[in-house]
Amino acid sequence: MTHTARHMGYRAGWWRDQLLRPWLRAVRGWVVIQPEQATALARTWGSRAPVHVLPNLARVDGPAPPTPAPAADGRLRVAVVGRLALQQKGLDWLARLLAQGPDWAGQCQWHFQGNGPGAPVLQALVRQLGPDQARLVPHAPLDEALAANDVLLLPSRYEGLPLVALEATARGWPVVASRQAGLGALLPARSQFEFGDAAGLAHALDSLRCPQARARAVAHARQRHEAMCGPRRYLATLLPLAQSLAGRPLALAPEVQTTGPGSGAR
Repeated sequence: MTHTARHMGYRAGWWRDQLLRPWLRAVRGWVVIQPEQATALARTWGSRAPVHVLPNLARVDGPAPPTPAPAADGRLRVAVVGRLALQQKGLDWLARLLAQGPDWAGQCQWHFQGNGPGAPVLQALVRQLGPDQARLVPHAPLDEALAANDVLLLPSRYEGLPLVALEATARGWPVVASRQAGLGALLPARSQFEFGDAAGLAHALDSLRCPQARARAVAHARQRHEAMCGPRRYLATLLPLAQSLAGRPLALAPEVQTTGPGSGAR
């Protein structure tokens, strides 16, 4: 709820916001996933309720897929994974951009993976570009996209702290994202661009064509991820939240203190 209905592109968004505002101001407490959202609640809705920041925690099961060898033709393989929502995910803009056929886009292969209302738009794009340059596949595990691609792309208009980016980082894959995607504290500056800036997107992707550059971007993001969303950080924020909800002091079970999240407070 840190974004207004108007900003998210809902029909009659302004009126929806006016109806929601009194209800949101009456909420007694909030749980958000990054500090910027706490600020946005006060700025957007005038909320004065306490806000607890509980970071997203990437759950990664099993070994990561092997890093793919560079493409034989030198093209950068770019994956867009998740719900295919045109407005939020910025896929309408990306599809229009790629349909125009800029030279730099031809130096990439585009892999769209997921389901959602934007699928017909992407299907039309794939037909236009041809199977050698773009493909669209249904929802599948993230590892399937990572194993066949070099970079994960989030060209979003707005996000919270997208879990797919955290999971890709934990798996060892570089991420390129708009600055509106909520990943500014995670990604290197050169891996980010302003939403709608085609030249900025091209520059961000171009900076990751070299495998060594991709490795450096991953190392940066993993270090930041551990500080932002690692198990120690998660536990440090979970306990105060649980105590606030319970209205009494709590202590972590010994096995949680040593092994990380998974059991809970008592």
